[in-house]
Order: sequence, then C-alpha cells, then structure tokens
Amino acid sequence: MSEGTNWLGRATPIKDSHAARRYWCSAASAKELAAEFACANPARVNKIAGPATIDLHCIDCGKAKIATSRSDAESDLKDARWYRCRPCNQAHRDKKQRDQWAKWKQEAERKDELRWMPYKDYLGTDEWSERRKSVIRRAGFRCQICASEGRLHVHHRTYVRRGVERIEDMVALCADCHELFHLHGKLAESGRAA
Repeated sequence: MSEGTNWLGRATPIKDSHAARRYWCSAASAKELAAEFACANPARVNKIAGPATIDLHCIDCGKAKIATSRSDAESDLKDARWYRCRPCNQAHRDKKQRDQWAKWKQEAERKDELRWMPYKDYLGTDEWSERRKSVIRRAGFRCQICASEGRLHVHHRTYVRRGVERIEDMVALCADCHELFHLHGKLAESGRAA
C-alpha cells in the first residue's frame, strides 16, 4: 500500500504493542512487516497486530467501527457514507419491521372499516374518490357504453369487494346509461348487462 492510503492516520490500534503500531500507523507492506515480526506468512501479519478502531462511527450510538485488517479499513473508509453497528442495525431492522406490521394492521383495519360502513358514507371517503378517478381515467374520460363525454358516474358491477374494489369491478357510465341500467338491470338498447 502506498503512503497515501486513506486508513493511515484514521486507525487506532486496540492493542498497545510495537507490532500493532507498526501495522496500523505505517504504510509498510505486509512483506516488510512479516520480515520485521519474524512471521513466515505476510497474510498473518494483521493477526499479530490485532484489530483497530477506525474513524467511522455508528450513526445511532457513535461507537467506532472495528477493522481487522488494513484492507478492510481502507474499503470501509472509502465506501462508507454512514455506518451502523451490529446492535444498532438489529434495533433499526426490528423497529422497521414493527412499523411495517403496524402499517399493515392499520391498513387491514381501514379496509374492514370501509367494507362495513354505510354505503353513502363510503362514497364520501378519500379511498372511493381515488378509485373513482382511476376508473374514469381508464375509460378515457368517456362513458364505456355510448362514449359520451361529460360528467361520469362510476357503477359497481359487484359489491363483493366493496372498500377494496378492483378496477374491473367498476364501470364508468354517463348519467343516461347509468339510469337505464338501474331501471332495467341492463342497458335497454344493447340488451347487455354492464
């Protein structure tokens, strides 16, 4: 490693020994240090020196990250924009999971509430308003029977999934086609049910 490596000066050895200070506080190569430490294998030099804390702190608790080798320290310092230690990361994941479960539970309760509320109240909800807009957009802002433009009604083909309707459960109709359907149970001129 060259003199300009980014772990240099940003690592503090945990052991207070000559080997740890030489390994973590110099740019000497692993081969040079292996010869200096009388170690046959340069890959084991980091084991002799021991770990070091590096200048990368947990965003939650502020605890410094521990690196076991200079290459790990270099990649951690080069790649990391932030760091979260293992206990904080587990706590973060647990909180995220609890929040997700709470959100799902709240959504399920809301769907159940929509399903059983009086129909007129349901038609005043934000959820119905969004579904209505989706059906009209899908129909190209035209009646799906006569293709007339203007104020459109959204008719339920089925109430089985009321509150969580699929877009296919509804059809966009003009006032005239909607009235015909409610008078005859089908569209009189075509003889087809909507």
